[in-house]
Amino acid sequence: MTGQQLRRVRKAMGLTQLGLAERLKMTSTSIARMERGEQTILLVTELAVRYLRVMEKQRKGGKANGRRR
Repeated sequence: MTGQQLRRVRKAMGLTQLGLAERLKMTSTSIARMERGEQTILLVTELAVRYLRVMEKQRKGGKANGRRR
């Protein structure tokens, strides 16, 4: 995941950098650095972001993994 992809996913979820940081138990500075490409996005972080996105879609009644919940 690139910094640009992280920013797009965060915005698609309607979160600020602080909002995403709180959900990931990180600082908003870390999120900002990742989005700018100054800090590596670890696989565990990418997976956590993807999980949050899927859970948010399910909560809103959207599709996840091709199935409607």
